[in-house]
Amino acid sequence: MDESPATVPRRGRVLRGDGFRLEHRNSVSVGSDGGCDVVVEGADPRHAELRWDPDRGAWFLRDDLTPGKTYLNADPIADGRLFEGDVIGIAGVKLLFAGKRLRELKPDDPRGTTVAVRGLSASARARDGGGTKLLDGVSFEVEAGSFTAILGPSGFGKSTLIQRLAGFPLDGEVRGDVFLGGERLVPGDPRLLRSVAYLPQSVEDSLHPGLSVRETMEDFRRCHLAPGADPDFAAALDAVQMKWSVFADKPVRELSGGEKRRLALALELLRDPKLLLLDEPTAGLDPAAEAGVMALLRRLSGPGKKTVLCATHVLGSLAECRNVLVMAPGGRIAFHGTPAGALAHFGAGDWLSVYRRLSDRDCPPWKCVEPGEPAPREPGKPNGGPAAPARAAFAATFARLFRSAFRKRNLPLFAGVPVAVSLLLLLASGSLFDDREEGTVYFCMAVAMFWFGLSGSFRALVSERVPKRCLDRMRGMPLGRYFAAHVAFALFSSFVQSLLFVLPVFAWRLGHAPDFAPGAFPAFWFDLALVGFCGGCAGLAVSAAAKTELYAAWSLPLVAIPVLFLSKPVLEGGRGKPSGVLRAVECAMPTPYPQTLLETTMDRAKAYAGTGMPLDRWRRRPDKRDPKTGAVVRDAAGKPVPDRSWSDKHVLDVLRFFALVAGYAVVCSGLAFALQDWRERRWDGR
Repeated sequence: MDESPATVPRRGRVLRGDGFRLEHRNSVSVGSDGGCDVVVEGADPRHAELRWDPDRGAWFLRDDLTPGKTYLNADPIADGRLFEGDVIGIAGVKLLFAGKRLRELKPDDPRGTTVAVRGLSASARARDGGGTKLLDGVSFEVEAGSFTAILGPSGFGKSTLIQRLAGFPLDGEVRGDVFLGGERLVPGDPRLLRSVAYLPQSVEDSLHPGLSVRETMEDFRRCHLAPGADPDFAAALDAVQMKWSVFADKPVRELSGGEKRRLALALELLRDPKLLLLDEPTAGLDPAAEAGVMALLRRLSGPGKKTVLCATHVLGSLAECRNVLVMAPGGRIAFHGTPAGALAHFGAGDWLSVYRRLSDRDCPPWKCVEPGEPAPREPGKPNGGPAAPARAAFAATFARLFRSAFRKRNLPLFAGVPVAVSLLLLLASGSLFDDREEGTVYFCMAVAMFWFGLSGSFRALVSERVPKRCLDRMRGMPLGRYFAAHVAFALFSSFVQSLLFVLPVFAWRLGHAPDFAPGAFPAFWFDLALVGFCGGCAGLAVSAAAKTELYAAWSLPLVAIPVLFLSKPVLEGGRGKPSGVLRAVECAMPTPYPQTLLETTMDRAKAYAGTGMPLDRWRRRPDKRDPKTGAVVRDAAGKPVPDRSWSDKHVLDVLRFFALVAGYAVVCSGLAFALQDWRERRWDGR
């Protein structure tokens, strides 16, 4: 039997060509002859050659058919294409093909990580207080750099096992230990989980469909890579067999299922993880695409490369795997070893027979040999790279929300709805509100802006909770920066939508009213924007509290109706002013104060229209008038009684309004943050 580079007794060394660059060359020769470009001790004189194929735009490795074997990722090869990160084995020497370089892979170079599982059990929580057992005392160990497929019929615990190794949350109870590289896995520990990459079964839920491939990779870099990192996006796509020139500007929503899976894998490769965990990466793909994904995972694993664990139903490509882990009924381990050894263990000639035996409940349970204790991790070798800077994570999340709102598909809703509601309000103000005070119109405007903010953010957190936020948290993004970006975008969108909402009103002068003052526009815009921000913070609280998007949608009336029916114009429209609890509720609503503020703003704008508004005019005290007759009130001497100035009335309204907005926003956003943090702490506790 031919020996692989990992088992050859004597390791040679590179005499010349270590760190050899491949630019501006068509071929590179490797051998022990002094005329070779890369001289390797112990190799044949002309052992192998690397050739550049300009038509296919790739490097190829060719063995010169000498007595000594040439290995590609520990497999003997005569001719094959090279991908980023491939390892070439010649005479016991490993040459790493990476970054347009060919360099010797030293024994202490970073490699995949070992995985050891001890007595792992998991139960899902049921509504009646009981639980359904998903895993039962699972124990096994996987070597670094190996490619292991987890097999078994549906419902046998494959996905649950992958998710537990990734630290993914489970609504239930988990017992047992998982060791990565000899260090115990603690859920929620970003220092450890940065070395782990997890791809869920539905990768569509982990990607943002409104972004292009280029924007997706840039967003990933800013959120999850170390400061100053400048990864080669084209090389990452090339590693998963996607051309940068073809896919860079293509929207994610237009990618096929297989292309989305490859993109999700390319994103994880940017982090350079030691362990790849994949849950059904070939689900929904055609047979050719399935074989391509399995071959890709085989190339990513190997000496000096990644450790790959993959839950799969693809039985025709198991030759790509080094080992298989076969699950038995009840979440137990039936077999752990080579694919050929599995067939012999079950006494079956094909995998279909194995699955039939596993599905037969009358078959006895299988047991695997309990491995020994995991070796302790060597000190001084940190697990995973540094985290992305918090400021970059905040900016990237905000930029993603901004791009999503201003996409062609979303822009008509984001910008068109405020304009349409404004036009409807103008139409109604010319008919329904003829015999009513302008305060009713101002109140309707405040309620509408509150609804814009509420409806724009009620899905923000719940829609990204699983798996987007789970994956971001595993990659080290803190909750504070993620949440702050959502709050900041709620404030930004409130000002934009308030501008679009108020502009038509002032353009049409509120039903062509001759005394409508354009000077009140800044106050209207700013005041209504703050009301919309209050609605956005309330929407975040709803989103954090809701279990699903459906629950969040049905919860909106519980927030919006009190704002409408428990506000000042409605409560005081009866025979008397409210008192007690109703009075307290009225003062807590975010709409009555802006209504009063807009009324005084309009009064000031009408009084000083066309004369400017210097400070002395703000403080001028007009004549006091009788509220019923409108006549000027005079004292005993017949002189007009001065009324309060506009500043006297307005300053108090402004202070009340800002105090209300600040309190409402702090309470709602604080509640939203606490609920989201509570949910994520529950993830860590499982």
